[in-house]
Amino acid sequence: MTKVAWFSNSPWAGTGYGTQSALMLDRLVAHYGAGNVACLSNYGLSGGPLRLNGVQHYPTSNQGYSDDVACAHANHFFGGEPGILFTLFDVWPLTHPSLAEQPVVASWVPIDHAPVPPLVLDYFRRTGAVPIAMSKFGEGWLRRCGLDPLYAPHAIDRKVMRPTPLVNGTPSRSAFGIPEDRYVVGMVSANKGVLPNRKSFPESFRAFATFLDTCPDAERKPLLYVHAEQTPSYGGIDLRLVAKACGLKVGEDVQFTDPYVMRMPLQASGMAALISSFDVLLQPSMGEGFGIPAIEAQACGVPVIGSDFSAQPELIEAGWVVQGEPFLDLAQQAWLVTPSVAGIVTALDECMKRSPDQVAEDSAKAQAHADGYDADLVWRECWLPILDNLEARLPSFAPIVAPPAVAA
Repeated sequence: MTKVAWFSNSPWAGTGYGTQSALMLDRLVAHYGAGNVACLSNYGLSGGPLRLNGVQHYPTSNQGYSDDVACAHANHFFGGEPGILFTLFDVWPLTHPSLAEQPVVASWVPIDHAPVPPLVLDYFRRTGAVPIAMSKFGEGWLRRCGLDPLYAPHAIDRKVMRPTPLVNGTPSRSAFGIPEDRYVVGMVSANKGVLPNRKSFPESFRAFATFLDTCPDAERKPLLYVHAEQTPSYGGIDLRLVAKACGLKVGEDVQFTDPYVMRMPLQASGMAALISSFDVLLQPSMGEGFGIPAIEAQACGVPVIGSDFSAQPELIEAGWVVQGEPFLDLAQQAWLVTPSVAGIVTALDECMKRSPDQVAEDSAKAQAHADGYDADLVWRECWLPILDNLEARLPSFAPIVAPPAVAA
């Protein structure tokens, strides 16, 4: 039986990659058996190994991306037989030479720049890893750069990620302390990066401030609800200072998720309840490898405002895509897009002015679109063929058989 090692964030981590790890590990275990699946933690487990529900979890190292121990963990788990090593996060930091020695490495890779950054291409040429694109945008750019990628989008559990107006009998807004009488513009984004701040918090905050000024007499006063770290504890920016610079008052115009909740990540059902309390999701990122909140929001019947760049247009069926200006990310030697503040304001205005019939129509359209990203569907249509492809690449392995004993 084939053994697989999954190198990414731990499945209990409250991140996009952690969510995908949880969905994938469940299905890999059902396909191969728990004893043939291991999780190598880039983030989420330190100090020592853990066996959980039959799956062996290996810890991070003291280096930033743990690629110095990933192959050692994989080899320990494979026990001398060839196996498949998957990676799920950025590949440009993976520089350890042992990756090129693995028989089959498959990297589910985010492409959020154009063209594909040189360090990303160098990784694939250096390691011989099989690229798995998570968006059609990424697949197209990898092909243009001479690679032959496989394709599987990120996925959601539609049984959980759906309109969720109540949490244990309590209205979802009440559960998160969100006023019932406000028009809620929600953001669900990781606060990482300074130059660039890829999730476009400054542009989003400024656009919301302008939008707020245009509707002072609105029946439902707009509120910007931000599910992100307020302060740059993970290498981001101080969002309270961004709010102040935009003339927004924290606690009145802007509300943040409780910092303790950010450190004790919401389960999928909790995230569904939070997103269901939004009137619109605001996610005009400078670039997205995928951007799972856009699909999560539509699964909950909530429209999305995103940028007309990278994976975002292919994900947004119910909502608006905003034009922008090219931004050169010198660190990656490739381009992102800074979304238009005026374009975000226009989208916010159009969204708020929808009739009840339009809101209902958009909700139905959003949910139907999200059905195409259900984890079981993606597993059947994308991952089973991918596994067949990767298994065919494994070198043959014949166990050593001792010769029969010779009679004295």
